[in-house]
Amino acid sequence: NYQTKNRISNLNDFHNKHIKGIENYFGGKSNIGAYNNYKDIIDKQQNSIPIDINVLSKLYEALKALCKLYTEYDGKKQNCEKCLEEATNFAVKYNYLNNDSNNIEGSLYTKILSTLLNDYNKLKGKCGTDQSKKFPSLPQITPQKSFAHTCEQTAIHFSDVETPNSSIGSKLIPGLLGFSIP
Repeated sequence: NYQTKNRISNLNDFHNKHIKGIENYFGGKSNIGAYNNYKDIIDKQQNSIPIDINVLSKLYEALKALCKLYTEYDGKKQNCEKCLEEATNFAVKYNYLNNDSNNIEGSLYTKILSTLLNDYNKLKGKCGTDQSKKFPSLPQITPQKSFAHTCEQTAIHFSDVETPNSSIGSKLIPGLLGFSIP
């Protein structure tokens, strides 16, 4: 397991070990420019992605299963048995993630899970009707209310004072890319 061998427990550790300060490895101005563009994107997202690397690895496993499904589905020739096998594999991972305690309303985890579900449903729609009927149907995401949200509602109920909702603004792809970079 990559994260335990290299003592990386979250995205910040990964950033500090593999992204921050490696400008010296890029030769020439054109290469460093491309590196800096990506580094800037990651730097902006780094602090807004409060997700443990172990949790991220679970999401990554579901992403890999979905990618295998897309690989098996080729618009011209499809291996229906293999597609169904991969769809079932993805469905198992999705259902596990949907019931996980990290699936909290408004979290990055839930946003990534939503993206995975949307991509699965898009592919299912592209498949022929006979084949897509065999694909497992997946339930909608059922996130839990966050503890902070529950406390906030309780405070509002008792004091009749509204407090502003805080939102977690984060992007999906940098989080997944950060985990998948070797």
